[in-house]
Amino acid sequence: MTVHASTIWEIRTTGLAANGGGFANVTPGTSVDYSQQNAAQLSLIDIATDAAGTKLTSATGGFTAAMEGNCLFLLGGGATAGWYQIVTGGYINGNNVTIDRSAGANKVGVAGNLGGAFCFGSIYDNTFLNLGGAPGNIYYIKSGSYVLGAASATRMGSATAVVRLLGYKVTRGDVPLGNDRPLLNLAATELSVASYNFLGHLRFTGTNSFMVDLESACCVVNCKAVNTSVASPCHAFRSSPGSVVFIGCEATTAGGGTSAAFLAGGGGIQWIGCFAHDSAYGFYSSGNNVAVACVVDTCPYGFYANASGLVTVLCTVYHCTNGIYLFDELYFTAIVNTIISACDNGIVCNGGGLTGEAIYTIHSNFFNVADFVSVLNWFGNILGDPGLQNPGANDFSIRDNDHNVYEQAADVGHYTPAIV
Repeated sequence: MTVHASTIWEIRTTGLAANGGGFANVTPGTSVDYSQQNAAQLSLIDIATDAAGTKLTSATGGFTAAMEGNCLFLLGGGATAGWYQIVTGGYINGNNVTIDRSAGANKVGVAGNLGGAFCFGSIYDNTFLNLGGAPGNIYYIKSGSYVLGAASATRMGSATAVVRLLGYKVTRGDVPLGNDRPLLNLAATELSVASYNFLGHLRFTGTNSFMVDLESACCVVNCKAVNTSVASPCHAFRSSPGSVVFIGCEATTAGGGTSAAFLAGGGGIQWIGCFAHDSAYGFYSSGNNVAVACVVDTCPYGFYANASGLVTVLCTVYHCTNGIYLFDELYFTAIVNTIISACDNGIVCNGGGLTGEAIYTIHSNFFNVADFVSVLNWFGNILGDPGLQNPGANDFSIRDNDHNVYEQAADVGHYTPAIV
């Protein structure tokens, strides 16, 4: 067994790394959530386990029926350190309870904290995220600043039981913005996000080369990642191939070389409403990927496609050396309703002598030193000032409709590819 799939975990700066941290309402009307408090509800140092390791006995006692569904952290006495949960019907009496799995047979002198919020910052961080929960669990992280004490990997979810890490300011579900989002300082370590995870309303900082590293089938919403390392390569968000979606996220990195704010390690990545800035590479695409309503500002390479297809729709690229750079481009690329402004080069195709590149630039706006390098100016494009409101203050909206290329329609099915 493992903890219940509906378990919700509470993480606070005011909690403790050895608190129970989690609760599932396994006995409705009886179970009481003791995770949403700073201190443990019950602390014991004389716990013993039975021959199966699943029955806990304490001479001091203090267990109640209301504690069913609460998690407790066990440590010492030879027990397997970690988070366990009192199961449905697990309350026997004030001195005895049953937990979800074995903590080790016939152990004595085990310490345990039941209830109380967890806090990052110890050697238990990785165990808490990777082993303490189960598919379908939710980890709520209250606003504040945390320094993770160990490299951490999240628990893998499934298509029907997604694991969620959600930041909140005051009340769970209040969707904080800006600096109200909790900050997870990963330092030199990496947060490895397993498949079928949802990250929402969080900030990350650190110096690892793959700071926030996502496996396939993940979704990241309203998150910000800042990699402060000047080494190369040091990325902010890195995603493996296969259905990773970023919505309303921001990223930047201080590293040189191929350091990227958003690095796609393969195809199937979607960036929607994201902001990359002040990085060597804004969006680095290896594989066929899509960007919709994204903004890139002040990067040597705004969008970079490495021998793969790229689609940008309703995007804005500003103040970059190369707005969109297509390296050995072999596959379909479409630049649709996209503004590229104040760049040295708008779109560059470095085809390496290859022929047959399919590059569409349709109903887009170009206002650069060189708008096209080895790329034909295709249907409905506008050459001239797009009329950005105030890009120096990160306001990339359009001043008036006369400049608004987004209002023009495009039917890409009517056009044949440009040959570079």
